[in-house]
Amino acid sequence: MWCLPRSAQQQLWKYYNFLQKGNLDLRGAEAAVEPYEEDNPWGIRFIIRLMLASDYQELKIGCVSEQQAKDWKDKINRVAAKGDLASATVQTRQQETEQRISQELSNLVVYFQCVNFKVERPSPYEISSFPESKMERHIQTIPKALIDFHRIGFSRVYPKATRVDSSNYNPVPMWNHGCQMVSLNYQTGDKHMQVNEGMFLQNGKCGYVLKPKYHMDPEYDPSRPNHFSDISLVLELTIFGARHLSKPGRGCISPLVEVEIIGFGEDSNGKRTTKTVRDNGLNPTWCHLMGFKVSNPECALIRFVVGDDDSLREPSQIGHATYPVLCLREGFRSVPLKNHYSEEIELASLLIHLKIEKINETVIKDKLKYELLKMIEEAEKNNDKERVMHLRSDYERRK
Repeated sequence: MWCLPRSAQQQLWKYYNFLQKGNLDLRGAEAAVEPYEEDNPWGIRFIIRLMLASDYQELKIGCVSEQQAKDWKDKINRVAAKGDLASATVQTRQQETEQRISQELSNLVVYFQCVNFKVERPSPYEISSFPESKMERHIQTIPKALIDFHRIGFSRVYPKATRVDSSNYNPVPMWNHGCQMVSLNYQTGDKHMQVNEGMFLQNGKCGYVLKPKYHMDPEYDPSRPNHFSDISLVLELTIFGARHLSKPGRGCISPLVEVEIIGFGEDSNGKRTTKTVRDNGLNPTWCHLMGFKVSNPECALIRFVVGDDDSLREPSQIGHATYPVLCLREGFRSVPLKNHYSEEIELASLLIHLKIEKINETVIKDKLKYELLKMIEEAEKNNDKERVMHLRSDYERRK
């Protein structure tokens, strides 16, 4: 079938390398059968003249019979027609996709250029990537410079390569220092992933949360614990009870509840824990009162964990719930519990009562400035010039 007449060998030699490297593109090709009257030792009597749309304009194929030539011609033309149809279908789908795209929304898309980190020269169209360990070192050594950098520049933090078990790091310090993208291992339902899920419950669960306003203040310094937002909160929380607590396998549950604030600096001040109710997972009660002071509510989350207290080992987690502090509402509340992967556990919940008291930080700051003036006066009496200069600088910053 694919024998070539001697007179056509030189003409078709230029196609040899091409045919060895791949396939012919038959889209737009046309095939026609012509008689071949020259004598040849292969018995070639008909030629299929194949007109290609590619750079190789024409290809001749020899056949021993007219019926064979016509069959191959029809097959080639059908394949070429299907290729044109497929190409037209792809083009039509592309046009339909383009019609569905909002041009106004498309214009908002920003393409970042990946660059090495340069703290002194941030750019709004560049992004730098960090393993968690490197960002943690920057947080310890240059916290103020990181905040300044993230007012303009962008960064992405990812788990270090040694986390072969796909565990996660604590994302809160990265958020608190302005990092825009903090990547975690979503396949691992640990505490840090649960905190991540709780963080993005705000703003309609859209996956985007605005930074606190004071992050954009040039005077903000995260290394100074007293420089926070103007309003602090005192949370008075009563854990009344729970219902429908369960665990895999058999056995009775002895539940207890741990509550903690996760936030900036002094706000992460430990856990409060209820007593253990023995062998009651259906409707345990505690009526346990606990209190928290939150100096920086914009960066704080509250986390409830219900555990099964086994005297032989650490309490195992039955369910949890994590919420941004600013999303809390006062009064009696039912708190739905979730599993390790932040999926709601059917019917399981806590009953709590929450009271929120706001403390005006302006009054506190005025008292601090008054105390600073007294300290400056005392340092001047002792002729301690270095301390006076330091205290005056702190006083000017608080004006």
